[in-house]
Amino acid sequence: MNTQDSISDKRRLTECDDSGIDAVTRDTDVWLPDGNIVVIARNTGFRVHKSILAIHSEVFRDLFLLPPSAAEEETLDGCPVVWVSDDPTHLRRLFLVLCCGKKCVIHFIGVRRFTNICSYYYENDELIPVQFDVLYSLINMGHKYAIPSILNDALSRLKKYYPSDLSAWENYPQRARYVTIRPPDFLLAVQVARLTNTFSILPSAYLEMSRHAEQLVMMLPEFHDGQLGLTAEIITQALRGKAALIEGVTSRILAISTAVPAPQCPTQSQCALLAHGLLGRLNVSGEIETKLSCEVALQPLYDWFWGVAANALCACCQEASRRVDEEMRQRVWKTLPQHFRLEVDGWPV
Repeated sequence: MNTQDSISDKRRLTECDDSGIDAVTRDTDVWLPDGNIVVIARNTGFRVHKSILAIHSEVFRDLFLLPPSAAEEETLDGCPVVWVSDDPTHLRRLFLVLCCGKKCVIHFIGVRRFTNICSYYYENDELIPVQFDVLYSLINMGHKYAIPSILNDALSRLKKYYPSDLSAWENYPQRARYVTIRPPDFLLAVQVARLTNTFSILPSAYLEMSRHAEQLVMMLPEFHDGQLGLTAEIITQALRGKAALIEGVTSRILAISTAVPAPQCPTQSQCALLAHGLLGRLNVSGEIETKLSCEVALQPLYDWFWGVAANALCACCQEASRRVDEEMRQRVWKTLPQHFRLEVDGWPV
């Protein structure tokens, strides 16, 4: 990229709804009395320290090096003004961490530890779940303004909620300690994964979406026009994956049954008759239909299928049936990206 292209890219950061300096509202949370520059997003002004922004962000640093235009010669409360095109909520959350988070020393069991007064991740030095919309703001701003510390911390939280390890995925209480997320947020999680090339979170994010696909379809009209194309694509992928997962549940139920009798079974006819009869009864009663959902695609099904009848199986058949159930369950996780037509190198990590 040549110098002129670089300057043009930085100029685009300053595109905004310029209604004039008189229409600017001073943000009550981020208006530092000793700040020396005012960043304005959609007529909301943030008074911050120019040096702090320049130290943490090469994009801001390069922006400050640009020759001033007529608009940039404006001042507010004696500070030079920079106009940007960001959502003020996103920018406020960035500045609260970057510019307003003073470091303090905490004595904890005799150890000096540093913490951030303005932190979305901890309260009284204890881990707390952060709202997904906050992570969304920090990831977008950290990516746009090239601030690795902000971006990586936020992505680390999201990876905890959307792991690539099956045991971590199954431990929902542990995952929920890091992020609080609602169905509409699933779509945005996919967007930030693509934005930042964090593809490892995509399979589990799509898995979660598949469980709420119908609800997400009903929410389509609530999204802005600019998001509709991507949203429709994502939901279509989620629905296809859901169908594949349900088909996998059917295959696993049959495999649990047909694993009996095992080759080493000492009572072949007895165990085979038990398996055949149980499969028929579950089918006639409609109990199998209750299990045909993507919610159980990764759950063990052996105990549900056999119930107390497992006690009548020989040890060889119990082992064979349990093993095929677990192997197929693990295979679902290992092939999860393919269910949603994703390409994720190194999955599962």
